[in-house]
Amino acid sequence: MTEYSIIFAPADVSHSMNDMQQLYIKNIFVKKRYDQVSNYAGISVDILLRKKNYSGELSHTQIISLSLLAGMVGIYDYLISLNVPPKTVSGISLGQLVAFCCASAISLKDAVGIIKYNFSSGRSKSTSEAVGFVFVPGGDDDYYRNFEGIDVAVDYGFIQNNSGKFLMLSGLRSNLEEAQKEGPWDLDILDQEMCDIAYHSKLRIDIGKKLYSLLSNMEILPCSIPVLSCIPNFPRISKPEDVAIVLSKGEYETLHVTTLLEQLKLEKIDKVICIGPFLRSLNFPFTVESEYYDETTIYE
Repeated sequence: MTEYSIIFAPADVSHSMNDMQQLYIKNIFVKKRYDQVSNYAGISVDILLRKKNYSGELSHTQIISLSLLAGMVGIYDYLISLNVPPKTVSGISLGQLVAFCCASAISLKDAVGIIKYNFSSGRSKSTSEAVGFVFVPGGDDDYYRNFEGIDVAVDYGFIQNNSGKFLMLSGLRSNLEEAQKEGPWDLDILDQEMCDIAYHSKLRIDIGKKLYSLLSNMEILPCSIPVLSCIPNFPRISKPEDVAIVLSKGEYETLHVTTLLEQLKLEKIDKVICIGPFLRSLNFPFTVESEYYDETTIYE
């Protein structure tokens, strides 16, 4: 019997949702989860699927996150209807929350509540936050790690056949723009309309405390399937108290994808299944067979 693990994707704010639009029509599991998330969030399925514009209080990132939560949990439901459950589940950023959902530690309704909660820092436009992405050939990323006012939000490690490191950077937009102008590599900063929060950075320490308080008032159950994380010292999670710690730390600490991948090697699995957008393009150095459920899969 093939033993496998599942990794869920982060919130790709540029994702069109064309794949989820098709799955909503064709796949009963995905449709069910979209209908549930729509009900819990009070937002129409058409808005979640980006078929209609949204003009409410939630940010673009929150809408994308709600939609991908529904879609990725639905795809997970579909996969386990065909197979035995995975040996472990894991995820990056939003994907971590999805993993805890699929491991029955956090309910789908509570996951929606976490995404909808107003975790903005309340900064003025002159001190607005931002995120950016940079590929560092060869992997020498000291320039960005030592740049004042910028944190490495997600260290994806070496990708593309170990040709270089891929980093997500967070901080004040002004600092990122300075690094973009002066830095040795091409730093792509997201437009403010797409993302105006410095996720996984020290600017989010107070937000992490608020999230921990929010989680303390939610029912968190032991993980029905072990959950792997990108937080060092918490590589494999099953206890409810660790679920709350990992999610709150994820607000302000660097996510180390290498922590997840190293733990994955110890699990002695035969295959990795990646669910959601963006992951295929990174070409992670998995040492076992990999399979993807993303927009490319839908079009094949």
